[in-house]
Amino acid sequence: MFDTRYYLMAVVALFYRATVLDFAERTALTSKRLYNDYEDGKYSAENIAMVGGLRAQFLHFSNYWHFDELANKDEEIEHFEMMCRVYRIAPMKAEIENEVEKLNSMLTEYYTRQSTEAVNRLAVVSMVLGAGAVVTGF
Repeated sequence: MFDTRYYLMAVVALFYRATVLDFAERTALTSKRLYNDYEDGKYSAENIAMVGGLRAQFLHFSNYWHFDELANKDEEIEHFEMMCRVYRIAPMKAEIENEVEKLNSMLTEYYTRQSTEAVNRLAVVSMVLGAGAVVTGF
């Protein structure tokens, strides 16, 4: 009984459901921690690393573990699609993908801001050294 195709399809569909729910929970917790950091005015390195790790794990799941066609027979494909539709895997995965993309854009903004601040510091140091060179003649 436990080695039939339908049982294995149910196991895979439940694996997808559990993984998607896990990603939904982790995305919510990460967003909450980042929101708390935003209120404090400074992002912690741990939370920034968590966003990058979450995105990497979601991409790994999407590209390596998740696939739409589990079997080659039309009846089995329809059965698997029905299970996925009942478990709402596709809409939840799309919602999580959207949330992960928003977190990634926040991460890009953070790194852009860090780079801009570094360039501004370098410009100030260059101006101070340039002014010193003009005054001293070196």
